[in-house]
Amino acid sequence: MAGSREHVISVEELLSRKVNFAATDAGETSRCRDISGLQMRTIELEDQEACELEKQRFEKLRETGDHLRLITPNGGQKARPKIQKVPLLLQDHEHFDKYFKPRIVALGPIHHGTEKYQPAEEYKLIMTNCFVKESGKDDEVLYNVVKNNIKQLRQCFDEKVTEKYSDQALAWMLFVDGCAILQSIHCAETRAGKDWIMKYDLMAFGKQDLFLLENQLPYQLLVDLMNSSAKKGELEKSITTFMQSQIILHDKAKPSMDNLLGLTETPIHLLDLLRTLIISKSRSSTPGEEKGRDEKIRKEQDGAAARKRRKSCLLTKRNRHCSRIATWRNLDQQESM
Repeated sequence: MAGSREHVISVEELLSRKVNFAATDAGETSRCRDISGLQMRTIELEDQEACELEKQRFEKLRETGDHLRLITPNGGQKARPKIQKVPLLLQDHEHFDKYFKPRIVALGPIHHGTEKYQPAEEYKLIMTNCFVKESGKDDEVLYNVVKNNIKQLRQCFDEKVTEKYSDQALAWMLFVDGCAILQSIHCAETRAGKDWIMKYDLMAFGKQDLFLLENQLPYQLLVDLMNSSAKKGELEKSITTFMQSQIILHDKAKPSMDNLLGLTETPIHLLDLLRTLIISKSRSSTPGEEKGRDEKIRKEQDGAAARKRRKSCLLTKRNRHCSRIATWRNLDQQESM
C-alpha cells in the first residue's frame, strides 16, 4: 500500500514472542499466587491469635467465677472484707486523705516505710518492749505467735497490699505494731504512761490514727497477742474502756465486750469494732432515748445558730459605729480646712 510502511516479521520471531509472553505471564501468575498464599497465611495466623486471645479471655472470666465461689462459700455468703487501700475514686477528693492516711504513726503494711512516719517507729519499739516485759513471756515466744499464724493473717489483707513483703518481714511488722497498739491503749487507759517522752498532742493524733481505713491491723492479731500475755484480763478491759470512750455512752455499767457487742465472730479490725459499737448502741436505744437525743441535738443546733446571729449583729453594729466615726472625722477635717 502506497505511503504506508509495513513491518514484516517471520514466523520464527512470532513464535519466539509468544513463548516470551507466555513465560512472563506464567511468572506473574506464579508471583501473584505466592503473594496470595502469603496473605492467606497471614490471615490464618491472625485468626489463630484472635482465637487464642478469645480463649484466654474466657478462661480469665471462668477463673474469676471460680474465685468468687471460693470467697463466698455455702451458696454465696457475704465475703469477709479485707484491709485494703482506699479506691482511687475516693482518693481524688480534695482534703479527703485525712480520713484514711495517718498523721503520726503508720500501722500495717500500706504506709509502712514511708519517711514521714519514721520518727514514730522508735516509739513503737518502746511500746513493744514494754508489752513484752509485762506479758511474762519471752519476746521470741510472742513473735512466734504471730509468725506461726502469718498465713491466716496475710489473708486479712488485700493481696496487693502485702505482695512485696515476705512472711518473715510481714510477721515482724505485725508483731511490733500489734504489741505497740495494745500497750499504748493499756497505758492510756490506766494512766501508766506518765514517763513517756512522746508529747500529749502527738499522742492525741496517734489515737486518731488508730481508726483510719488504711491504718488497720487484723483484730485477730490483737486477740492472739492478748491471749499470750499474763495480763490478758487487763488488756481486754483496757480495750473495752478505750472503745467505749470513743462513742457517747450514757450507761453507768461497763459490760464486757462480748455482752456489749453481742457478736458471734471476731471484728475485722479496730475501725470495724468501733462501727459495730456505734450501730449496737443505736439499735439498743429506746424510742424515748432517741427522742431525747434528737431534742438535745436540735437544741445544740439552735444554740449554735443563735450564737452566730448574735455575733453577726455585734459585727454589724461595730461596722456601723466605725462608719459613723470615719464620717465624723472626714467632716471635722473638712471644717478645719
